[in-house]
Amino acid sequence: MRHTWNFTNKATEAINPPNSENDLSIWMVRRSVFDNALAMQAVKAGADLIEETTVSSIKRGNDEVEIRATQNNNREDFIAKSRYLIGADGAKGQVSKLAGLRLNRKNITAIEIEYPYEQGSGHHDLQPDILHLEYGAVPGGYAWIFQKKDHLNIGAAIIDNRFLRADQNQKEILHKAISGYLNHLGIPHDKDKLTYFAHPIPIWNGKERLHTNDNKILLIGDAAG
Repeated sequence: MRHTWNFTNKATEAINPPNSENDLSIWMVRRSVFDNALAMQAVKAGADLIEETTVSSIKRGNDEVEIRATQNNNREDFIAKSRYLIGADGAKGQVSKLAGLRLNRKNITAIEIEYPYEQGSGHHDLQPDILHLEYGAVPGGYAWIFQKKDHLNIGAAIIDNRFLRADQNQKEILHKAISGYLNHLGIPHDKDKLTYFAHPIPIWNGKERLHTNDNKILLIGDAAG
């Protein structure tokens, strides 16, 4: 992992400290490919894959949970019944709200780009086995570079707004940090032509129950914070 402060004071350290008992690894994936592969494996194992649906209501009975969802381009709702329901619908998912879970959720907004990149070009620290984290360029936040097969995932997020001045614009700060990372690593670009993507990241906001009292509904992943 390569750590920097305002793109200086570089420190590159192994994920596994010397004499560590556990051999830790971090794997980078493309979510569109990885998520699709998981879905296809589930279908292969016998699951029904139903796309373009939005959960609208949840009812709990003595022996089952009824889920009602609205399907795009379909006047009739989709209804399913099961003994258990697992909510894995992300940081802004509906399951937690409808089940009365994570009522004090807190999400931060991250902005990122996917920049085409050829392995072996550019800065010598842009290596497949090096993860980059920058702490000083974003007040109360951080920036990152995750190297994928054919592109760099470069992003930034603000965790604590208390570090911002009243006249500072969050989006401008995050865009500047991303452009600063590209400049720091000698990657030519036109910042006005970059395509930015925004997404929520859940953060800790106090201990909360992640399942209903009857253990019929459970939250996992970003839905669980």
